[in-house]
Amino acid sequence: MSESREHTARVMKELFDLGLVRRNVATKPFVYQLADREGRRSLKSSA
Repeated sequence: MSESREHTARVMKELFDLGLVRRNVATKPFVYQLADREGRRSLKSSA
């Protein structure tokens, strides 16, 4: 099942608010990157 663009945007915003990803606001749509410390730590703990 594929999620809507709106759903994906909400999930990415939530991850951004949690500090797990960074976003480049110079682009539309935003480009997201895994946050250096918190994002990687979160990935390791969920593996």
